[in-house]
Formats: sequence, structure tokens, C-alpha cells
Amino acid sequence: MSLLITKWKNYLIRLWKYHFDDWSQPRTIQKNQFSQGSFHLLGYFSNVWLNHSLV
Repeated sequence: MSLLITKWKNYLIRLWKYHFDDWSQPRTIQKNQFSQGSFHLLGYFSNVWLNHSLV
């Protein structure tokens, strides 16, 4: 039982470190990546709005 708890604890610590290390790293956003993501988000919201208005 102790080995299982140790494995899970190590797994959760690694997951936690990876998650927050990813958020803390400064990154540059390229213009093309940002605009492409914005269009996808805009398309999603317009689709939700159209579906809501049809109901």
C-alpha cells in the first residue's frame, strides 16, 4: 500500500510541477497564431449565438 501511495504522490507532484512550469515560462505569441485562434473563437461564439437564436 505504501508503494502505491508513493507512486501516486510522485505522479501528482510531477503533474503539478509540469502544469505550473508551463504557465510560468514567458513565451512569445506569433501574430499568425494569435489571429488564427481568434478566428476560431469568433466562429465558435457566432455558432453558439446562431444556435441559440434558432431555439
